[in-house]
Amino acid sequence: MADAERAVDENSGVGVVVGEVLEASDVDGDSLRFELLSGADLFSVNEVTGQLAATGAPLDHEATESVTVRVRVTDDGEGQLCPGDGGEEVCPLSTEADVRIVIRDVNEPPVLDDAEREVPENSGVGVAVGAA
Repeated sequence: MADAERAVDENSGVGVVVGEVLEASDVDGDSLRFELLSGADLFSVNEVTGQLAATGAPLDHEATESVTVRVRVTDDGEGQLCPGDGGEEVCPLSTEADVRIVIRDVNEPPVLDDAEREVPENSGVGVAVGAA
């Protein structure tokens, strides 16, 4: 597995897919398991498929344009014997990679708070209403 980059829209809800599935392979054909080592407050990874997803925590492009998470992929160790144990235990192997997740900006509606303003009676055209 190599370092990678994925993207997700800001304000994404729980389970929103983050880019393509992470790519990993094993030359021995062993089964692989993915694990998120950092960033679990914002993202999750499917341990079988390697698909990243949003956890529903706030993703705000204006506050943070990208996040880097660390992912480990581990094989099942089938056929791999651990050195020095007399050849009795299987020894899973793993590697880690950084995944930079770009938080894409989306057009958000403006916010206008309710307000009450006063203007003197019989004011002329162009007189400012309330405080700026």
